[in-house]
Amino acid sequence: MEYTLLTDLEPHKKHATIQVCVTRKWLFRGANDNAPLQHVDMILSDQKGNAIYAEIPANLANQKAPDIEEGRINNISRFRVCTTKNGFKVVDGDKMIQFTFYTIVKRVINPPTVFPRYIYRLTPFDQIESNIQTKPNFLGMFLVS
Repeated sequence: MEYTLLTDLEPHKKHATIQVCVTRKWLFRGANDNAPLQHVDMILSDQKGNAIYAEIPANLANQKAPDIEEGRINNISRFRVCTTKNGFKVVDGDKMIQFTFYTIVKRVINPPTVFPRYIYRLTPFDQIESNIQTKPNFLGMFLVS
């Protein structure tokens, strides 16, 4: 089967199937950790190291989120491609994936080993301070010892 690379996804491509690794997965509840679930968020990466933000809406979380595990390779189809949110970007790019009622997630039993384990973009040290108060980039730390 041929899979669409994340860089080739477009809103008009309604029959794309992607093979991706779930690099990160977390629950978004807003400003308060005790608030109701708003959506399940993910970072997905393809075999070429491209990454995209994906979201499962709260009303589908019980049905779709259990099929998604960090580190697992999945074939995903029947999803919506749309423009990224303005306020919070965890990866570079102008597109994101939204799961729908019709989204199909199938675990890959014998996955290829070419998927990157981490997705990141390094900010030069002299530019870190100028990015602190801006919203377009999610800043985090990854320490290796």
